[in-house]
Amino acid sequence: IQDLNDPFELYAAALTDPRYRAKFREFKNHVSKSYGMICFSRHWSNPVLWSHYGDRHQGIALEIDVQRADVCKVIYSPARIFVDVEAAMKRGSFLKEDAYRLVRTKFQHWQYEDERRVFVSLSDRSIACDKGLHFYPFGAQVVVTGVILGAASTLSNETIAQNLQLGRTISVTRTRLAFESFTVVRQRRLSTETVAGIAGPTRQRKAGGGS
Repeated sequence: IQDLNDPFELYAAALTDPRYRAKFREFKNHVSKSYGMICFSRHWSNPVLWSHYGDRHQGIALEIDVQRADVCKVIYSPARIFVDVEAAMKRGSFLKEDAYRLVRTKFQHWQYEDERRVFVSLSDRSIACDKGLHFYPFGAQVVVTGVILGAASTLSNETIAQNLQLGRTISVTRTRLAFESFTVVRQRRLSTETVAGIAGPTRQRKAGGGS
């Protein structure tokens, strides 16, 4: 969480008292050491998403079916929110509802992301760790169902097939910039194709989902 691109993560509360700021730093450090988050967007049509996260439209987006019950919707706020920090300090912890608001509130200018997020415990044995990076496994709860290619992507179906497990099929959608609006849309002429994997099990074991 300390590495996220928004420094206001978990700092959504108004912090006028210096004592509160110190407590919030402790709170964020504690949460960051214990949890990671997987961030999703509900839509891929916003060009700003591709510019910020899709290598300037040269990358791809993964279409993911998330079956976890704890997916939370991010709240976008024009101002910092009120949390009774003094009462929390006396109790020794935040109320559950206050903590929930803090972990899902962001500044309104992030609204273009239309974000949903899942928090995962970094102590979960199913999460792999490699050189400080944590990887959440694809499986029954988080399933990749498709690949959307950026409008400037040159990725071929053959390359996609080489990175899929043998016999696994996935949809591939090619996109373009819209002609009459500031959006990214599906290429009608090419439509959506289905690609079957040709990779062996050894290569597949190296794949994973970041958290």
